[in-house]
Amino acid sequence: RIYVGNMPYMARKEDVEALFNEAGFSIRNIDISIDRFTGCNPSYCFLDLHSVEAAESAMHTLNGKMFLGRPLKIKPSTKKKAPAPKTSTENVNFNRWQGGQNQGGLSFPHGTAGADPRVSPTEFLEPIVQNRRLYVGGLPKPQDQHTSSIEIASLFKNFNVEAVSKVKSPHESVKDKPGNHFYAFVDFSCREEAAAAAKEMNGKFAFGERLRVSLADSVPGKVFERA
Repeated sequence: RIYVGNMPYMARKEDVEALFNEAGFSIRNIDISIDRFTGCNPSYCFLDLHSVEAAESAMHTLNGKMFLGRPLKIKPSTKKKAPAPKTSTENVNFNRWQGGQNQGGLSFPHGTAGADPRVSPTEFLEPIVQNRRLYVGGLPKPQDQHTSSIEIASLFKNFNVEAVSKVKSPHESVKDKPGNHFYAFVDFSCREEAAAAAKEMNGKFAFGERLRVSLADSVPGKVFERA
């Protein structure tokens, strides 16, 4: 398994496959995460080739090669240390590549942080066009994204939530002001669920302040800035 880094944020699985195939390397598997809220990859992916020799040859051949305008960084994949057991009472089973499920009853078909390898280049726009994505403002700074996603989904436990985005940092103009200024996006199964959730939750107290909940009506600028 090899790590392929410094990828353009809008690169897709097909782009990576084409690069390696043109260089004469056959890929056994690609793990690439696409954020369903932005359509971006995290700038890296992992590849399994058919042999150690093939992996070593690919690293030697393609490391530093220009890929859609950026020089790739390719190296062996190293396993991360297993995280410490969670002390939370929430029993959560979360897999970055396959999505996750809160065993307490909250289901996240596409992963609590919005990462889904199945999202197409334009699919991330559909919840906005279909009026089933909500902006949720008035959130505190997250201790960690995983826990925050579960807490946000819990606020909407009476509604059919499909996915919760990462908590976003506030604009520079407000980040030093008193209060909670972080925000996130939540996708629902249909526009009716989103509308009902916005009506019920806008202005509700949570995390010590009133929430600001409304339809998300734009695409984050970073989607286009980070290509």
